[in-house]
Amino acid sequence: MRVACRALVQRHVGLRAVPYRSAGDEGTASLCMSAVQTLLVLRALFGLEEAEERPALDGSAAVGLLNAWPRVASSPASGGLPMCEAGGAEESAHFEWLNFESEADMRHAAWLKARSRGFRLPASISVLTLPGSASSTGRDSAYLHIAVNHAVTDAAAIVPLVADLLELHRAARTLAASEDLEASAGAALRSCRLPPAPDGLAIAEARLRHAVLDKREDEGWEDRLDLAHNSCPPRKRGYDHYVKLAPSAGRLLEAGAGVTGVPTDHLMVAALTVALSVAAKMPEVKLSLIVPMRDGPGHGQAVANLASTRHLSVWVQGRSLFDVASDLSTRFRHSLDIGGPMQMLG
Repeated sequence: MRVACRALVQRHVGLRAVPYRSAGDEGTASLCMSAVQTLLVLRALFGLEEAEERPALDGSAAVGLLNAWPRVASSPASGGLPMCEAGGAEESAHFEWLNFESEADMRHAAWLKARSRGFRLPASISVLTLPGSASSTGRDSAYLHIAVNHAVTDAAAIVPLVADLLELHRAARTLAASEDLEASAGAALRSCRLPPAPDGLAIAEARLRHAVLDKREDEGWEDRLDLAHNSCPPRKRGYDHYVKLAPSAGRLLEAGAGVTGVPTDHLMVAALTVALSVAAKMPEVKLSLIVPMRDGPGHGQAVANLASTRHLSVWVQGRSLFDVASDLSTRFRHSLDIGGPMQMLG
């Protein structure tokens, strides 16, 4: 299994990318190992194929599942250091084990879980169980609900990662493992019949790029900014260009921010910068940022960061959207750290 975990790390670049890992690939392999243990417990718990023995749905299985669930020590969406490095406590996934006495109650609870989008970060797992005596099939049944953020899944679905891991584990078992873990993992990866691994960052960037609409023949750039169904009327007060974004851009920006760890406001400015560069055919964009005064820092310090920076020159040519977003976010945070709003405004 160690060979399969290392091969999974080799296959998925995102699993090796900061801030999704501990220091070194061994740390990542350990996190993957925790996920594998969770998978094995679940397979036994639900009596799936290849499970040697199906344990009773009792508290001991719950403890095993809880111990196998990986702990996450960072929240990339915050754009900050991992909590443990910042002096905070390590984050731990939320776990609950619920027993029901009737099939109707269990189905209703499962329906509520499936509809709910809110969960306790960084991850939440719920197991809903029903004894065979109360089930219409006469067998013990269970419903599993897992909600994770990108820090656990690296912007990829759990199922593809698990499928890859099972295939890599099968390949590793058929090979004569050597003492060199890296070489054994590489051999297992080469012997597998797996399609090319998806690049989560590239997928998110493509979605963001598609969110920026091209210029239409029947309307110019002096139109309006339409972001997540919130529009403002056209204004002609010295601005050179106006860009229209697709109505779904807001949701895509949220998804992109979740993948990159860049605050949503920063990513929106970067997307507009790239769009303006394309519209005006300029390799460099000069920005004058005007942010209304607000009470409080706003979302993730984004408003405070923007308010402390007024004039920026951003080089866009030859750089990806995420490169621009990362550069802008770093400059915003740096200006806030060294000067603060008062000094920068002076």
